[in-house]
Amino acid sequence: MWDVLARLGVWHAGEPLPSGVVLAAHQDDEVIGASALISGLPRVHIVHVTDGAPRDLSYVRAAGFSTREEYVCVRKLEAANALAVAGLPEDHIERLEFADQEASLDLTGVACRVAAMMTESPADLIATHAYEGGHPDHDATAFAAHAACRLLEASGVEPPHLIEFTGYFECCGQITMGDFLPVESVCVAVLELSESQRDLKRRMRDCYTSTIEVLKGFPLDKELYRVAPQYTFTEPPHRGHLHYERYQWGVTGEQWRHLAREALNTLGIDEPL
Repeated sequence: MWDVLARLGVWHAGEPLPSGVVLAAHQDDEVIGASALISGLPRVHIVHVTDGAPRDLSYVRAAGFSTREEYVCVRKLEAANALAVAGLPEDHIERLEFADQEASLDLTGVACRVAAMMTESPADLIATHAYEGGHPDHDATAFAAHAACRLLEASGVEPPHLIEFTGYFECCGQITMGDFLPVESVCVAVLELSESQRDLKRRMRDCYTSTIEVLKGFPLDKELYRVAPQYTFTEPPHRGHLHYERYQWGVTGEQWRHLAREALNTLGIDEPL
């Protein structure tokens, strides 16, 4: 893990080991993309932006629950159990409690919450999602991380290093899991997981019984990280169909970008971020 952080330029041998925050849209995103980072950092906190439960009860019932409140409680318990496998106590988990599929509806609020968190509990690095059109909450979380860093800079506070972990995206009609949508001149550091790291990732993943069938599609043998590139959030992340536009996940790509434009105006931030 330290070699990966050195390759990303966010840590150098001889320096104190960095503290970190893993900023994830949903419970289980942190395991998909950053289990090795979580287990490797000496000081790490997990922040879940949403509560993992959509308001649309069809999704709740498909997961085997009768009420959204029941599903929210289960998602919290699954996250606590998964992170306990990596040695993290529950007080290292922070929940922003936005409803699943609704983080993009209050991009300003999410960004301000993240900026306040960075100010109150500074960390050396933040690992979060890439802007790839996989899920609107993933993109909202990426937006919030970038916007929060800009807000810190504007207030005279040095922001943490911002790095990304993988999730999923769709391009040219194909869904890709556990890789990045390529960005020109941005290098990706590949961490080949050891047997013990793979076993840890598997045991953390298996705590998420409500989403296990989806999670089984993600690789266990490696994790990819990169320094977050600058994004223009008011433009599509790529040409073609966005993955979340195939589903009723709260917004279309056009609506999402309109919300991003409104949030940037409210926050007084110019693109690219």
